[in-house]
Amino acid sequence: NPPSWIYAGLTTKGRILHVQWWTYVLAPVYIVTIALAKLRGKKILITMHNVKPHESGLLKNIANKIVVSLGNEYIVHTDGGKDDLTNEYGVAKDKIHVIPHGILMPDAPLQKLSRNQAREKLKIDKDKKVILFFGIIRDYKGLDILLSSLARVRAKVPEAHLVIAGKPWGDWDEYDQIIEKNKLKDSVTLRLSFVPEEDIEDYYVASDLVALPYRHFDAQSGVGTLALPFGKAMIVSDTGGLPDLVRNRAAIVKAGDENGLARAIENILTNDTLRKELEQDSIDIAEELSWSNIAKKTTKVYKKM
Repeated sequence: NPPSWIYAGLTTKGRILHVQWWTYVLAPVYIVTIALAKLRGKKILITMHNVKPHESGLLKNIANKIVVSLGNEYIVHTDGGKDDLTNEYGVAKDKIHVIPHGILMPDAPLQKLSRNQAREKLKIDKDKKVILFFGIIRDYKGLDILLSSLARVRAKVPEAHLVIAGKPWGDWDEYDQIIEKNKLKDSVTLRLSFVPEEDIEDYYVASDLVALPYRHFDAQSGVGTLALPFGKAMIVSDTGGLPDLVRNRAAIVKAGDENGLARAIENILTNDTLRKELEQDSIDIAEELSWSNIAKKTTKVYKKM
């Protein structure tokens, strides 16, 4: 409702307007509201969840540039994001503050399920070694790479089983063809739809390993920060803020490397000591990324402004 954008810009209170920016779709709302607030003397702090659009495009880049131009100070989640904000948009380094994304948890009450209970709900054999790919399915997230890797993993770890839970952003046919080509149907569980809050726990608790095989990324992953408080072992690509979610190099693979991803998955699924170490690392990192710590760092930015 465009009049409400104008109303918000003309009536917002406080000396600082802190906005969360992540998608070009909201550019008209943000530009109107922020510009009017700025004309009224408000200081603008922008948290750039995605410094660069996940998929490139002229309109997306223009929208990003306009919104960025309206800020006084900025928060990004990684050092790479800070470099991108300077290199892409010319923002001075002293105006950019690196504050990690805090941990996420489902809004729905946790059921405190055991792994076997969660697997029973999802109809997954309790003896399988379960890899979870969670969240909206977009090309940059590398699901095709993970599926191709699974074909290799299954040769050495026959009980490996991939759970894909999330809504496809585009055409699913490409992934279906990989599943058919490599005869993976019996090794894959699909839930190709939005996962409600009350079901999130089922998928994370049922898994042995959460995979983030992203091709490229410049921020931190909500899927990853959700895995941390569940104490899940993770395997991530060496891109963006993903390596910050793990501590052991055995859990980091080169982006786009199918063979490297397969070897790393095999290593984690067959080495209980390593997997338990990764699980403990997730619990420790979750504590470091508590929202009380995030709040303290954000408050320092407000005071500076």
